[in-house]
Amino acid sequence: MKNKNIRLVWAILLFTIGVLVIVTVLLTTKEVYDKNVPSKDQTTTKVESKDIIEIIQNNSELPIKYMTKYDDINPDILKDYKPFYNYMDNSYTNDDIIIDFYGYPNDESDFYFASFTLTSNKYSIFNIHVGDDYDKALAIINNYGFITDSETNNLVKDKIRIDIDQENNKVKLIKVSAASEYLGNRVY
Repeated sequence: MKNKNIRLVWAILLFTIGVLVIVTVLLTTKEVYDKNVPSKDQTTTKVESKDIIEIIQNNSELPIKYMTKYDDINPDILKDYKPFYNYMDNSYTNDDIIIDFYGYPNDESDFYFASFTLTSNKYSIFNIHVGDDYDKALAIINNYGFITDSETNNLVKDKIRIDIDQENNKVKLIKVSAASEYLGNRVY
């Protein structure tokens, strides 16, 4: 009976975290998108974002290639992950990473591996691992053209946002997410 209660508490906790992550993404998506829409004489945001997506793909150690379509994922890759689904995304977690699939480039599009959170030093982005020096991590990310959004304190380039939590100047957690435009046709 005690084990069932503990499992129930963990399931509720993971579901709540998933919902909070999605709500945060949806609330900041429009703001980040509006700030990063180029003028008509510039290239499109999608092309610019594709460039940074390719840079992330080529400079990350992840279990799945970033921005892979959900339907193209071999289900065996996700068998060691704990899934938690809701009507807005499909998320998977283990001790090292949280992987989120959601509609990209907008909420009505096919699901892509559009967000991840590194929670241990097993995986990396730009060779930055959990536990690394926070100031060095910021400098590395800035070298890739990310700038700090003064309102949210997130690092942003095109439609990609990186959040780094730190404790005692050490990277505690790294979250990378692609802003997905909310079209307004669905109620979440």
